[in-house]
Amino acid sequence: MVEPEVQITLSSENTDPEQQVAIKSKRRQLRARITRSIKRIREFIEQNNHNKTRFDKEMAELRRDFESAREFHTQLYDFADESQLPTMDKWENDLTNDVYSIEEETELYLSTISLPEASQTSQIQSTSQNMQSMQTPTEPEIEPETIPVSSIENNPANEISEAPQVSPISVESGQNTINTNLSSPTTPCPFDAWIDDLVEFKETVLPKSSQSVSVADALYKLEASKDIPTIKLPKFSGNALFYADFIGRFKIHIHDKPHLTDDMRMIQLKMHVTGDAERAISGLGSKGVMYATALKILKEQFGQPSTIARSLVNQLTKGDKIQRNDRRALRELSIDLVNCVATMHQVKYFADVNASDNLRKIVMRLPDYLIQKWKSVVIDIREKQRSPTIEDISTFLRKQVKAEFDPDFGDMSLKPPKYDPRKGEARERHGINAAQRNEHSKALKCYVCNEDHKVIECPTLADSTVPERFNLVREARLCFSCLNKGHVTRDCRSKKKCEKNGCTRLHHQLLHGEPGTMSGISSVLDKGSILPVVRVCFRAPNGRTREGNVLIDSGAGTTVIRKDFARSLGLQGKREKIDLALVGGERVEQPQSRRVTFSISALNGAEKQRIEAHEIEKPF
Repeated sequence: MVEPEVQITLSSENTDPEQQVAIKSKRRQLRARITRSIKRIREFIEQNNHNKTRFDKEMAELRRDFESAREFHTQLYDFADESQLPTMDKWENDLTNDVYSIEEETELYLSTISLPEASQTSQIQSTSQNMQSMQTPTEPEIEPETIPVSSIENNPANEISEAPQVSPISVESGQNTINTNLSSPTTPCPFDAWIDDLVEFKETVLPKSSQSVSVADALYKLEASKDIPTIKLPKFSGNALFYADFIGRFKIHIHDKPHLTDDMRMIQLKMHVTGDAERAISGLGSKGVMYATALKILKEQFGQPSTIARSLVNQLTKGDKIQRNDRRALRELSIDLVNCVATMHQVKYFADVNASDNLRKIVMRLPDYLIQKWKSVVIDIREKQRSPTIEDISTFLRKQVKAEFDPDFGDMSLKPPKYDPRKGEARERHGINAAQRNEHSKALKCYVCNEDHKVIECPTLADSTVPERFNLVREARLCFSCLNKGHVTRDCRSKKKCEKNGCTRLHHQLLHGEPGTMSGISSVLDKGSILPVVRVCFRAPNGRTREGNVLIDSGAGTTVIRKDFARSLGLQGKREKIDLALVGGERVEQPQSRRVTFSISALNGAEKQRIEAHEIEKPF
């Protein structure tokens, strides 16, 4: 439908009524042509038209008219008053949404039909009577890359299944099963589409791995994981700017963990929301049955693509104009643009941010010399028969920022900046305050508390517990070995060992923890054996837990567990007869051994490793 024409009042300066009328007339004609093109394309889709060439011709004509209409509409901004800008913005947004919508509909439709018809030998035959009744007389060939994975059976002949297997979410099971099938590559999915797949009031069940590992491999994984810093999930306050980042991290660190129940996921979700987001789900309680509902509410209220786009546009357009020599402000704007483009790619929504008025406001924030450079870039873009976008501005500005921060020539300028007594940066760059700068650089500064002393003399560090010291050192980005900046522990030139209480680790003595205070596995060496002994936490499938020692024998082919220890955990399993070959050639028979399954983890850790072992009466 053709939108009502925008009424524009002539401004008092340099107006030309005849020129304005001519521009409005051309814009009106183009809008009408666009509407007719959209109508024809929708009729082709309804008629199930398979003529791809005709679709391409119509879409090419539609895009040309769209670009021309935007050009004339941009010219009308010069004649409009401030009060008429919202109406003009709405006209352009409606036009853009109409064109983008028909493009998406056409792309989706073309992905469901075949490309050129193939020969008789490559047609897909169907022996099912139901499938024959559904086929059209001119059934097109389905190319291999367009066949869904679910429609191919795993048989030696690689035949195409007549009825693709669909795995819908079962309502009767009481569980919310996650479908891991990939979407069609021609249909882009937003980053949070998995929330839409959740079923409210149903338990989420992720696929569990039935693969078991040896005790040694499990312990090695646990030992390696304890050195990884604890990942802290940021809290979400309801700001749409941070919705995509929060949901992405929450899915990786909380939702995708198979060992977590929805009760635990719901508690974690409520622990990591504040402000408006906390208020939105405050009445849902903490039961896992409301987990899917809580995520859907957060998406509905704070994750709508238009809401995110509006917040990003405001962030990019509401700032002050950047001065010529303010390269740091230029870098900040470039970072915001890169983040905006990345977020819009996740939510699959560019209509608002690519509106010409919003692009103009962003460009107007640039220094004048960059605006002139941008005009030259726009000419090259339009010669390629397309309009500039937010991505073009982001690419342009990234290149300029890269030049401004070149390590050798970035700080050079034609005119030295004037001295600002509040900053003093300009005079220092030209050597006026070199003596003061050198004197200041020699002053001692603690990286932890920013006071005038060395890190090893820091009272804050001394008064903290060992885990707190690790956090302080990690936040200050210091080396765990020498407590200095500029490198990580593995690149530290200091190879001095801790040596506190015989410790041979390459960490500073301030970071040494006594047994039982460090997270992870506390490894000790059995004085009467050459095999290492590790104390871990055992977890049975029934929920019982108990601490115990594990003797690691890399040459053993079977994992065994003491029968009395297995009974204390309540482990169950199938009885089997096993023969064990011991060192020295001795063989021991266990006629009533049971094969049991359990998990082990670090004493204070959450990560578990699944173990399968046989019961034995006594250790050898």
